[in-house]
Amino acid sequence: KAYKTKNEALAAEREFSLQIGNIPEDKNMTFKELYTAYYSYQEDKVKPTTLKTYRDRIKYMQLLDNIKLKDLSVKHYELWRKEINKADISTAYKNDIQKFIKIVLNWGSKMYDFDFRSFYNKITKFINHNELKKEMDFYTLEEFKQFIIDNTIDKEGNTKVYASIY
Repeated sequence: KAYKTKNEALAAEREFSLQIGNIPEDKNMTFKELYTAYYSYQEDKVKPTTLKTYRDRIKYMQLLDNIKLKDLSVKHYELWRKEINKADISTAYKNDIQKFIKIVLNWGSKMYDFDFRSFYNKITKFINHNELKKEMDFYTLEEFKQFIIDNTIDKEGNTKVYASIY
């Protein structure tokens, strides 16, 4: 309520963070430094499991670690993309990692006034046409009832007791 626009509020937040020392002002910062600052910023805002997910993604971003953000280019992204494509992980997970990079870059734009638009807009999803999609089985109500009956009576005719799913 103290600020007329969102940009004014973000600028004030950035200034406040600099004053208390949470976020270093450095236009020469590397991607790793930005990632680390983002992690620190999120520590009291997200669940511990989310922080663990952030830590688990570090190994997939090492190729970008030492690149200065002011020098970050599509060429760096394409090299990173080729390396990630070699990793034995699912296409969905590759896209999750890439999405997280976009989140960190977006945060860097807000907190440090970096302009990643030329880079950010060229990030495309990973697609693997040869990857088999996992199928889900759906049961009708009758199939479900039969499943419950089949799985609640053991071979000797004794009724098994399970926790209710309702």
